[in-house]
Amino acid sequence: MKIEKIARSLSLYASQAVLFSGHHTMAYLSQHVLAKNGMNFEAAGVLATARLQWLLEQTRLQLSGRFDKDEVTAMFNCFQGEIFFPDMFNGMATAICEDRGLELDEVADSSLAPLVAKLRNLSALERVTLADALEQAWYRAGEDGKDHFTILADLGIAVQ
Repeated sequence: MKIEKIARSLSLYASQAVLFSGHHTMAYLSQHVLAKNGMNFEAAGVLATARLQWLLEQTRLQLSGRFDKDEVTAMFNCFQGEIFFPDMFNGMATAICEDRGLELDEVADSSLAPLVAKLRNLSALERVTLADALEQAWYRAGEDGKDHFTILADLGIAVQ
């Protein structure tokens, strides 16, 4: 299968993300590569990428100013080096707790409570957008002397 072939040529995190996204990828392609619309796999992938980019650009403004520097730092510490795949989006709050050695039900009296509440209240689209921004900021940091927070700002996500 093409997904496995692509994954074999990638680093470990990238390979895992591609493989763990295979179900979603194939579902999208099977719904969009149709004889009636004349789309092939490559064209559907290009269209999906363009649609996602548009959604990300629209949603970044909704995240701007919602997180402070300590909260963003906690997310960078937790997700450093990650390449997010769809099944990770719903578990971001849990991952933050586990990174700090807490169970989700123990967080209420901790300093993480506001961050966990914010993450749990994000819409699905906001979670995808946040994960994408964290990933970009992590991997692009150092380019042109930019730090993680500058990259987030360049994406339109201001940190309090």
